[in-house]
Amino acid sequence: MSSSFDRSTVVRPRALVGALAFDESGLLIDLPIRQTHQVNPTALAVWACLDGATALGSVVDELALAFATNPATIEPDVLAVVAQFEQMGLVEIEVPSDELVAGPESRLGAPTTPSPCIGRNLVELDGHRYIMLPPSSCQEGLDRRGWQPPLAVAVGDHRIGIRGDSAATEAVLRQVFARHLVDDPRVAPNYSVVLVDDAIIEPGTAHPRSGLYEGNQWLATLTEPMAIVEALARRMVASVPSQPSWTALEALAVVGDTGTVLLPWHQGTMAERVVGLGERPGWMLHPAPVWVDVARAQVIIDPADLDLDLSAVGGPGHRPATEPLPLTGIVAQGPTTARLDQSDAVTALVPWLVVAPADDVDVVLDTLAELTTRVPVLSAPFDDVGDVAAALVRSR
Repeated sequence: MSSSFDRSTVVRPRALVGALAFDESGLLIDLPIRQTHQVNPTALAVWACLDGATALGSVVDELALAFATNPATIEPDVLAVVAQFEQMGLVEIEVPSDELVAGPESRLGAPTTPSPCIGRNLVELDGHRYIMLPPSSCQEGLDRRGWQPPLAVAVGDHRIGIRGDSAATEAVLRQVFARHLVDDPRVAPNYSVVLVDDAIIEPGTAHPRSGLYEGNQWLATLTEPMAIVEALARRMVASVPSQPSWTALEALAVVGDTGTVLLPWHQGTMAERVVGLGERPGWMLHPAPVWVDVARAQVIIDPADLDLDLSAVGGPGHRPATEPLPLTGIVAQGPTTARLDQSDAVTALVPWLVVAPADDVDVVLDTLAELTTRVPVLSAPFDDVGDVAAALVRSR
């Protein structure tokens, strides 16, 4: 809905919207929906002045002083830019408390709760952080399928809830995460794990396939129990803020004999040539998420935040931390094969970002922008991604 703006209007950026500036342009990035908007330097200057406290008249005066011009000259343009921000859904109008009315409309004056990109809310209780799930019909439908009570796993200062589809699955989870389990009934069912024998599933069963849910979102069908619990561990670590120079990405890591390339991670089918890379001698494919140490241009497959006992799923009793791997490049899907400039590279990688509830949005975006200056980011059609990745590995 369009609003009228005047010099008395106060506007604030919506939560989880960040800005990046480049030489001659910039991006406004709406993280919850992974959408980027390319804007000019003037729009970026207006954006930087919107703080939820300063009236637009003062913003106009401040910009006029900065650009050595008359406020009356730029006022229509500033108001038009702010109107565009509102049409994009990037800002909210601050309503004075004496103008609030009872009922749903009164929420217009309250700041947007900073929630992460899949609709979870962060709550801090007694020095611990909990990722709570807002009520929804999808979540209620999943809950009705029948689950064991959630187990609480401590990851840093976060308490994360995991649950299994059966007592047997719960026993596996207890053994795998034994070193991190705590007694805490306040956790939400952040992750739901299904471990079934796919060969003997009865028709009409509540859990027709093995795999993993994050909240009520089905992540992928994984048939091997070890792959499922390792994916669960990576997801839990990604729910906690990364180290300052790291960025977490929904990416498939192609580990070759001389380097590592990141490709788009698809929950469904991968291109045949990408699958073929994992069959080469000495090459491996690692599913999402992965972490990039941007300062060193290295890929971290499994951060050493969780000490797992994988013997219950046919793995080692103690999983050693993996060594960082050199990052050779990144290949995003696009209509043609080309190297992307920084603005286009950031735009291509924003949908890959894994944002933890407690992450600082500006830090996340600045780190992503730096990553695009450290390693080449290319685009390639779906069927050519594997060939471009192989060439990047070999180029190191």
